Amino acid sequence: MFEFIKSNDIDFETVFKIEKINKNEFILRIVEADYKLYLFYKNQNIAIAGSKELINNAANIIIESNIIIKELVNDDLSKIFLDEYIKLMGGNYYLSNDKLIYNEGSIKRLLLAGGCFWCASVPYYKIEGVKKIISGYAGGIEVMPKYEDVKKQKTSHRETILVIYDSTICDFKLLIDSFLSSIDPFDPDGQFIDRGNSYTTAIYSDDLDVINYSKSRFLDYEKEFNKKVVVKILPNDILYKAEEYHQDFPIRHKKEMDEELKVSGRIK
Repeated sequence: MFEFIKSNDIDFETVFKIEKINKNEFILRIVEADYKLYLFYKNQNIAIAGSKELINNAANIIIESNIIIKELVNDDLSKIFLDEYIKLMGGNYYLSNDKLIYNEGSIKRLLLAGGCFWCASVPYYKIEGVKKIISGYAGGIEVMPKYEDVKKQKTSHRETILVIYDSTICDFKLLIDSFLSSIDPFDPDGQFIDRGNSYTTAIYSDDLDVINYSKSRFLDYEKEFNKKVVVKILPNDILYKAEEYHQDFPIRHKKEMDEELKVSGRIK
């Protein structure tokens, strides 16, 4: 079990290290103001040292949570972590003012809320260049939301998917177009049979190219259909990964997924 805590109450310089820890008690803490990454174990700074498996596991958790690493302290263990991170995400890092600064590579992420995340994820499995799709919850204030609570509108989160893709193969414009063509962009109260805030639509991004392209496509839809697009464009956010049985549901349960798409009203 991984605990994710959004917090603004850390005001000291935190050393990022990795050491032998019980990874079932791993705590990830994010300062929202600057998206800096802090890792703790039992309220102590984590020192990561130990197996490559542990370091790789930490890198995977960070990637799947939609956390963009910006800087780490300059030490050997941070370099080991970044080397493992780069194996998964590409990119590079350089030294500046005794900090390790990470530059993204060709592997990018796009966070999309399009109603039921089973249904919302379906189009992206067919797109070349998409490497991974993570189902989860974003946009809310609650820590570690659970599916039943999100589904019953007991949290402020939306069901959301994180699309991890190779930008040298797949352009973000194709992902945005696929998103808009697979939802009802004019519905302010949910998507198809799924009603409530947790099923409303949003694009979470700080990328001006993504934002501007999305707005231009909204205008295209409004001109074509003479309706107001209500998809929200919101700042990029942390994704709380959904329970494991939700992951890759359309692939693992194809027959059930086909029926779900019909029942939901997404396909006739």
